[in-house]
Amino acid sequence: MFFRFSTNRFSQATNSIAATVFIVGMLLLGFSLFIFAVPELIGYIVAALFFLAGVSVLGYAVRLFIMAHQFNRRMGQDRGDRSYRRNVEIHVPDEDRDY
Repeated sequence: MFFRFSTNRFSQATNSIAATVFIVGMLLLGFSLFIFAVPELIGYIVAALFFLAGVSVLGYAVRLFIMAHQFNRRMGQDRGDRSYRRNVEIHVPDEDRDY
């Protein structure tokens, strides 16, 4: 029996969050370009805000993807002899004995 305190679920959750954030960032960029096509002063201001928000969200998504990739790589390296040790037993004392 060996114990693993972190699972692949963390990586899957991070990937799904990163994908959602990436889609939101792309939508924000699309909306900003659509608003930028409208030649009004308010449109330019709102377009700039949407564009900056989209770039920020895309940067956040890329950081999450990188973090998930690094986590997967580290989990792959830890599957060697470091996470499972031979000749190590866990002894659970019987409740009948007095120690």
